[in-house]
Amino acid sequence: MQPKFTGAEVLQLAISMEEEGAKFYEKYATMADLELKEVLLGMAEDEKEHARIFKSMYNDLQVDVSQENYLFSDEVQEFFASYAKNEGFNRSQAPIDSVRDALKIGAETERITINYYTNLLEYANDKVKEVLERIIKEEEKHLARLEALI
Repeated sequence: MQPKFTGAEVLQLAISMEEEGAKFYEKYATMADLELKEVLLGMAEDEKEHARIFKSMYNDLQVDVSQENYLFSDEVQEFFASYAKNEGFNRSQAPIDSVRDALKIGAETERITINYYTNLLEYANDKVKEVLERIIKEEEKHLARLEALI
């Protein structure tokens, strides 16, 4: 039997992915020279903006109280954060040598995230597919921006 995900679950994971992305870029920024630091902090801000978009999408959903209690339980939030860190942003935190290297790492991470959300489409009902497709479009915009900078 295939797992089924609700729009609320998908969005909570997306929020965790974006928040982890912001932490990832901010950590790299602490290891970088001034020019690279600015680029990485800009990418972190993009991730925070995506999280805000997904939180807004979540707030637009009609989520019942019992589901919300489940989604915001410590265990579920810890799972989402752990998954985002280990699947989306499991990279060496070694210092990087150039803006280009940082942008390549960012683009690779965006591809992983897009692939993850695309794979979830197989398990989603129509309403959740709509949410996933909106998330994928946001991530594709970020990837295109990174690729243009590369």
